[in-house]
Amino acid sequence: MKPQREDTSPGYKQFWPWFIFGILGLFIIFSIVRVYIIVQQPHQMVTGDYFKKGLAINETKGRQKVARTMDLKFNVEVQDDQIILLVNQPVEEKLIYIFMQHPAKSDQDFTLVFNKKSSTEFFAEYETLGNFNYRIRVYEPDNKWEVLTRWNPVKTPKNFISAND
Repeated sequence: MKPQREDTSPGYKQFWPWFIFGILGLFIIFSIVRVYIIVQQPHQMVTGDYFKKGLAINETKGRQKVARTMDLKFNVEVQDDQIILLVNQPVEEKLIYIFMQHPAKSDQDFTLVFNKKSSTEFFAEYETLGNFNYRIRVYEPDNKWEVLTRWNPVKTPKNFISAND
């Protein structure tokens, strides 16, 4: 029978303790980095005042119902440095707004202001439009009606928007 081999080197020179402590150390470092990132960049989709948002949803549905009753339809077309908005019926408003909401980053949201060219034609100037599937809200200044839909102006420069969709 052979005698058992004894390790004569100290523990800090062994491989396995360093390997195990290394994995634990990496876990701790990654956790600290992740907590730091979460604290510095909070999620933009989470809001604190859910009750007011719920009330606003009911108001939005009322404005959408008014747009459906009016049977509003729009053709939107991107041309050079302008966007043309054609309405299916004459409207009294001198301005129409389109709020372009980025899918994830609220700092990239913007509003296009359409000026009246004729009773059914409006135009707005723009600088750049991103290649995003924007959530858009078409509405008039007094918020009597609104139409919600999605639109990627780069992929589909011509788009049909209907209140009945």
